[in-house]
Amino acid sequence: MLDSRLSRLDSRLMYDVAIVGGGPAGAAAAHRCARMGLTTLVLEKERLPRDKVCSGWVMGVGRLVIARVFGEIPGEVLTSPPSHQGYICHVPGVGSESVVCESRIAWRRDLDRWLLKKAQEQGAELWEGARLTEMEEGAPCLLRVAKEGVTEEVTARFVIGADGANSHVRKAIFPGLEVPLSQAYQEWFAVDVPLERRFGYLLLAPEIAPFYGAVHYKGEFLVLEIGARMGQVKEVTRWMKGALASEYRFPLETEAAGKGACVEPVLYSLLFSGSFRPARGNALLVGDSAGMPMPVTGEGIGTAMLSGLAAAVAIGRALEKNLKAEALYLQGIRGLLAALEGPYNMVRDIRRQADRGGIALLETTAASWRRTLDLSEAVLAAVDF
Repeated sequence: MLDSRLSRLDSRLMYDVAIVGGGPAGAAAAHRCARMGLTTLVLEKERLPRDKVCSGWVMGVGRLVIARVFGEIPGEVLTSPPSHQGYICHVPGVGSESVVCESRIAWRRDLDRWLLKKAQEQGAELWEGARLTEMEEGAPCLLRVAKEGVTEEVTARFVIGADGANSHVRKAIFPGLEVPLSQAYQEWFAVDVPLERRFGYLLLAPEIAPFYGAVHYKGEFLVLEIGARMGQVKEVTRWMKGALASEYRFPLETEAAGKGACVEPVLYSLLFSGSFRPARGNALLVGDSAGMPMPVTGEGIGTAMLSGLAAAVAIGRALEKNLKAEALYLQGIRGLLAALEGPYNMVRDIRRQADRGGIALLETTAASWRRTLDLSEAVLAAVDF
């Protein structure tokens, strides 16, 4: 039945690689696949540019890998200020510690569009407003895509799932997998409060640890970001605004100029135990789809891009050896997964130290951020891309 359907497909809908998701992971994979001469299609479910809940802090691994693969981020993609000198960890009523780390700052709508443009320059094809509705993993894979009110059937020898926490590719290849989730929430306000704009601020409290709130400026907007357990976003948001009001004179009556929310997968224990292997056959999961954000800092851009590049390398090697890509990809990300275990254990320590009070939480969080950022070069070296 599948073979008969494929035989009727127009040849222009057949690709070497289909990448579902147009974020940093998808853009990095598309850039590398297209450079290798593979016909590469990127499916982005939204029309660009589109807002995305993310700090936009390009730091650590992310800054290194973008510079290595794409070059320096152009000034027009960055915000004002264009960079941070570091981060201030602050426990209200207790004190602060600084973490030195230069990072770039961008709205994700601008950063992702630039990254995808660079992939297109290498020859990747981009479909905007194209939502994956169904997928059958095989040789080749069959994808049904809703685009401009029409369902297109696309075949691809390889599929890369870069479609985030609620990945349709992951659901297609692991339909029975139960994915634990946390929540992320963001609001931004056109207000002026006495925060040093060269720094990002992390607001900590024992009762919400190891989660925290972050606040920083992007142009005229003060951006508030909250990570929380499922169902606790409203409670944490109220606490954060109260802390900002008491510590930094944030006007509580101010209406938000914008807001957004998303979920994040919590798959570390499944990944480390090997009970979840983010690949099947020629379908490979990268970034949030595979549950690979950096623990402690929450950095997702760098690890997502590294996994996307590792997927592209695995596909190249699979074609050379006439093999499926699954085992090659899992081997390629082994060092990345090993590198995530140290910060993951730091998060567990932050949770334990929070029980001792605000001072222990502050000291442990600041030290964990420094140690995690210091690992950036080693994380980059752990992946062959």
